[in-house]
Amino acid sequence: MSDVLFKTAEKALDVFKWVGGQKHMFFKDVIDPLYKDLQGVVENYSKLWMTARQQAEKAVHGATLDPEAESQMRIELMSLRQELYFFRRKVAGIATRLSYRDEAPLQSFGRLILELFTYRIEDQTYKSDFGRLVEHLEEFSGADYQEKLRAALPEIKRIELHIQQIWARIVDQYGELQIQSVGR
Repeated sequence: MSDVLFKTAEKALDVFKWVGGQKHMFFKDVIDPLYKDLQGVVENYSKLWMTARQQAEKAVHGATLDPEAESQMRIELMSLRQELYFFRRKVAGIATRLSYRDEAPLQSFGRLILELFTYRIEDQTYKSDFGRLVEHLEEFSGADYQEKLRAALPEIKRIELHIQQIWARIVDQYGELQIQSVGR
């Protein structure tokens, strides 16, 4: 979502209600663009976790990594994290605002998006599961890094499955909101 679309969605959140004829405008100006852009974010987020899983599986099955290979793994994880960081945060910001709305369907949709990224407050900032994993791995090097990466594999797999399950629920909820938006 470009900055213009984010600003339009944020303004629409303040202007439109999820009632009567306004439902359609709310859906068109907030939910639909958010969902469409969320598709790209989910793709990016899934790629982050797939890369982490692949690296953890290499650590489980492979010999000791040389410092250059370890460095390359770290660089790849950090660059993937930063690639759409701003974008994920903007989506999470709109989702947070939706989760505080009075309308239950909008609250639910917003909460599902926040659950997708599993943002939690840590050190007085919001951090995702992926951010916590990368920061945790940054604390280690050499054999300790590989051991932590190996140990993280079950959690990485659990989170990948969680992302798939939550995304399926978001898709269903989007469809329900779309139907509700055309009804009076």
